[in-house]
Amino acid sequence: ALGRSALRDAATRLIRPDRAARLERHVRTQRVWVFAALRLVPTAPFSVVNLLAGALDAPRGRFVVGTLLGSLPATVALALLAEQARNVLTRPWWQSVLLALGLLLMVWLGLRWLRRKVTA
Repeated sequence: ALGRSALRDAATRLIRPDRAARLERHVRTQRVWVFAALRLVPTAPFSVVNLLAGALDAPRGRFVVGTLLGSLPATVALALLAEQARNVLTRPWWQSVLLALGLLLMVWLGLRWLRRKVTA
């Protein structure tokens, strides 16, 4: 709401009106996975993405669902990695080390998949 009320005029002043209208139409037609990709790939800080989405009148429902879906994998992966790091440091068993390496591999593969999906 803040982005739409406060930044809408500023965004249209910075961008030519025809380009601003085209960009806004493009944002309105995006699917949930595009908004999820914005959260998965570190493009800009959350607050900047939120303000710009509001200024460009992004569909609220798709933006919220995309944000939830895009934030969930990173949150779960970081929590699991932190737990495994604690286990490796406090009880360095080979299973803990293998699980931590497996989690890192899953994060890396997920980022590669997403990069291909976004650039395709």
